[in-house]
Amino acid sequence: MQNIQLVRELHRAGHYIIIQTARRMKTREGNAGAVIADIGQVTLETLAEFDIPYDELLFGKPYADVYVDDSAIHALIDTTKEIGWSLDNTLCASRNQKQRKGFICSRHFNIVQQLDNSIIKSSAIDCLQGEIYFYQNIPPLIVNLFPQLEGIETNKDAGITSIIIEKINGITYSHLFTNLCLTEGRLLKFLSSLKRIHSSLPMELTQLKSNIYANYSSKILSRYNQYIDIYINLDEYFKDNFKSSMIPSKEFVDYFIKYFTEYERSKRGQHNPIIHGDPVFSNALLTQDSRVVFLDMRGSLGSELTLQGDLNYDLAKVYQSLSGYDFILLNKVDLLSTTIVETYLSQLVRTFENFVSREYSNVASSADLKIITAQLYFTLIPLHNTFEHQIQFYKLAIKLYHDSTLENIHYTKLNE
Repeated sequence: MQNIQLVRELHRAGHYIIIQTARRMKTREGNAGAVIADIGQVTLETLAEFDIPYDELLFGKPYADVYVDDSAIHALIDTTKEIGWSLDNTLCASRNQKQRKGFICSRHFNIVQQLDNSIIKSSAIDCLQGEIYFYQNIPPLIVNLFPQLEGIETNKDAGITSIIIEKINGITYSHLFTNLCLTEGRLLKFLSSLKRIHSSLPMELTQLKSNIYANYSSKILSRYNQYIDIYINLDEYFKDNFKSSMIPSKEFVDYFIKYFTEYERSKRGQHNPIIHGDPVFSNALLTQDSRVVFLDMRGSLGSELTLQGDLNYDLAKVYQSLSGYDFILLNKVDLLSTTIVETYLSQLVRTFENFVSREYSNVASSADLKIITAQLYFTLIPLHNTFEHQIQFYKLAIKLYHDSTLENIHYTKLNE
């Protein structure tokens, strides 16, 4: 499908498209006339069905296992580097949504490709600076928790940076989770590996004092103002379909700002010399030799490059996955309302909560953790182009808000 998209984009840009086909040339022993009689009509129909544009169609290309051509390209190479053409990744994702079921696509602002035993991740220069900083400053004790950085390439004229990392053979925790294969032992392995990250640098380094609250009020307000049309669109949808149970986005933002202003004033954040920054299940692999390998580290707070951050932020990211994020990404949201999945999630959440209470001291209350997770859902809405996903993220943000409110009411009554 990516090759089809590449042809469409090149044709729209005015390039002359010639399609050659070797179909049936082997079975028809090189007889082009017999090939045309055999599959000419069905080929034309297939091109029309998949909306593949062309200016010339040539039957009778000699059959071969491999074609060597110094001008040949395909969509799986780095087309930006080779021919100066960057595929529209959002079109690719939307057109392949059904065909790529069970596969987590990269964000629309990233291009991720495999080349032999390496993975190449490309994006705007600013987008990858934090991840590059993290790779360049990984503490020696935890280098085995991340892919090896093999290189960095920057095209300043195009404004694009690429990082080249080793390809890790494994399965994402998202796929384990959504296929009900995330056992308690596998979750504990994930959590223990994350704890290794959090414990890999001495606490004295927090004296450098990065602003660990940069991911809260200022980010929420900035994201909302930048993508206000998206939030207004959701407001209109919920107004028409869920009048009584939803909170308008502006009211939600005001609540978050007030909450996190108090969160910062009362110093409830847990300053740590290193956090991952985005340890959702889609950013972790379980390898064939049962290692956990993390991907897509943030390495920044606002515009500052740093390993530091709020421990509660990392833990809320894990809770984000445990509350259903990956089921939405993989278009399995209907399973969240089934009894078997509800029981499965509650058991894993209990394992998570027990681990946190045992291994971490002074971290966020359950109510705080839910609100941090709610704002994560709220602020990631514009980063996903699928409207149905945006709806589900908003619903989960509302649910977590209500759950947190009930916990606070219960806590208040117990202390009266």
